[in-house]
Amino acid sequence: MSVRVIQNKLDEVEEAAKAAAMASCEITITSPQEANTKSSLIVVSNRLPFVLKRDPITGKLSRHASAGGLVTAVAPVVIKGHGLWVGWSGITLEKTDEIPESDPKDCTPTAGLLSEQVVSVNVEPVLFDSYYNGCCNETFWPLFHSMPG
Repeated sequence: MSVRVIQNKLDEVEEAAKAAAMASCEITITSPQEANTKSSLIVVSNRLPFVLKRDPITGKLSRHASAGGLVTAVAPVVIKGHGLWVGWSGITLEKTDEIPESDPKDCTPTAGLLSEQVVSVNVEPVLFDSYYNGCCNETFWPLFHSMPG
């Protein structure tokens, strides 16, 4: 990748960042404890460490494992450090929605992550897609995964 291509991508990122700053991204605190954490560890990532799905009939949220090395490596640290994980849930949450606790049979790395340790940020799907599939996958991933060991 040439310097010119990278500069063009960075210019696109800057424009996207300006647009994102002007877009409304609402942080939804899903429990009072989240606002009063005593932990100094706050992980901010593009997604929550699990997938939330809404039952179309009952409207009830359920929590499901997601794939990824970041979750596997970082979730235990957030759990043991009583930290917070901030990210997009993949769906739009209402202020009254509560992130469910993990299923008692859950054996994934996020099983011990309490709902009070999770802060969901609502992001428009089109904005997220542009950011993730544009900026992240086309610029950051190649830039940081092509460095010599």
